[in-house]
Order: sequence, then C-alpha cells, then structure tokens
Amino acid sequence: GCVEQTTSQCFPLVYLSDLGKQIAPGVFEPDSIRRKVQSGILQLIGMQTGSGGLAMWPGESKDWPWGSVYAAHFLVEAEKAGYQVPDDFKARLMAYVRTLLAQSPQPGDEVELQAYAAYVTALAGKPDRAVLQRLGEIIDAESKFANPPENVGAARMQLALAWAAAGRNDLAEKLLPQALPAPRAHRQLGGNFGSPIRDQALLLTTLLTVSPDNPALPQLAERLAAAGQNHEWLSTQDNAFAVM
Repeated sequence: GCVEQTTSQCFPLVYLSDLGKQIAPGVFEPDSIRRKVQSGILQLIGMQTGSGGLAMWPGESKDWPWGSVYAAHFLVEAEKAGYQVPDDFKARLMAYVRTLLAQSPQPGDEVELQAYAAYVTALAGKPDRAVLQRLGEIIDAESKFANPPENVGAARMQLALAWAAAGRNDLAEKLLPQALPAPRAHRQLGGNFGSPIRDQALLLTTLLTVSPDNPALPQLAERLAAAGQNHEWLSTQDNAFAVM
C-alpha cells in the first residue's frame, strides 16, 4: 500500500500487542503482530525521498507532507513500544518534519499540518515552544473568522497534545474550549484525508491525555464506537485513529 495505508495498518498494532488479549484472547498473537509492524517499518523506509520526507508510493520522488508526519508519529510510538526503527531513517524523517514548521502556513490544511508536526516533534522529545506559541495565535485568529476553516478544531486538539507532550499540560488545558469543537462536516478526498470520524477520535485522544476526568469522555467514546458499528469508519485512517 501507500504510505498512509501502510501506516494505518501498522499503527493500531502497536497498541493491540497489549490490548489484544483483553479484546479477543488468542486472536492477536504477539509474535505475528511484531513481524507485521517491523515489515511495515521496512516498507516505509522504501518510500523515503532525498529530502528525508516520504512519498505517497514506493519509488516516487515527491514528498507527501501529511503522510510523512503521520508515518513519523507512528515511528515515534513504535520505537517507544520497543520496535526497531533505524536511526538514520528516523533522523532524516524527523529533520524533514521540522522543516515543515519553518514555513508560513495558509489558513486551513497547512495550519492543521503544522500543529500535527509540532505534536510529533514534541512526542520525539524536541518541542519547539516558539512554534507552539505562534500556532496558538494563528488558531485563535482562525477561530474568530466569520467562516472558520472546518479543521480549526482538529488543529487546536493537535496543538493541545503538543503542549502536553512538551510538559505544559496547563497550556494544553487552556486550548480546550468549554464548548468542545465539533468535527468537520465533510470528508476530504485529498490533502490530509481529514474526516468527521478522525476528528472525533482526535478529540477523544486529546481529552484522555489532557483532561482525563472530563465528563464528556464516556459519551464521546460511545459515539465513536457506535459510528464503527454503523459502518461509518470508511477509511484506513478512520480505523487507525479510532482504534488508537
């Protein structure tokens, strides 16, 4: 598959190694999961371009920024879980992710991309607090637009996760509005392939990380699970973020 499909197939497996025995004993065999994840990492290595980013498909030379950040997120979490990620591959990819933070974003997808990149770099232990502050100002400004971008709520959640990963949960909590952001209304068929389901999963992840006693959590979890039962998880990325 492409970089997004490969990442989406492997990302939940990092967690299923531990959770599988609770969900379905005997189905998620740890050695098989480990082989699958390591195979996915090798596939991603074959998609790296000269700039350090990842192409959408093996053998291509054009970077896909969102796919690169998404794969970097997976690799950071996989390495923390004990999987082997070659140092040179990861270093070049993370350097590419940091270059995305140096650009002046346009409202919409680019702000969401930078917020995600900022979260991934913070997870990797190298938060850029100046970038986080700048993104916070941009997101606040976008939220006040007469017609704010559909994904401004997702960008806010990514930024909150970034501050939490940087050790500033107090600043992360300030990004959570009393009226929790609604998921985007439309599924994107290009760009970063955003969707209402991914936004719901991201909000749930953010609250579990930043505000685990939030009273909205049970209802949000039930809503996301019900969407899965109703066959509304329509993409590999929906599946991955929902399972995570």
